[in-house]
Amino acid sequence: MIAIAGITMPDCSIWHNEMEYGMPISNIETCTEGNKLVYSSGYDRRIDIYIPKIAGELTRQTVSELKALADNGGIVHLSINDRQMQAVFRHEDSPLELKPISAKQVQESGDSYYGMIKLLEV
Repeated sequence: MIAIAGITMPDCSIWHNEMEYGMPISNIETCTEGNKLVYSSGYDRRIDIYIPKIAGELTRQTVSELKALADNGGIVHLSINDRQMQAVFRHEDSPLELKPISAKQVQESGDSYYGMIKLLEV
């Protein structure tokens, strides 16, 4: 089960980049002599939650609640399969990449959405 600030995500939600989480972040540069320099800058703490394109799972109302949290910019409590964390929405790219399943001009509160929620553990 995944919950963001007490908002329970659908059962179909997955931690998309779980295997990359906690890996060292490094960059390699090649010098003019051919030597390689490795720069290390901590560990990957990005958390991407993916909600698949399944009707009835993630409603517009829930998306609106998530948008309000993302707009706030504060720390949120994150629970992923009984693992407790503190996180913020990642604003260096779009924190919510959620799209409606049904293509229509006016979305209603019960319409379903799918896509990615981007967080960063703090």
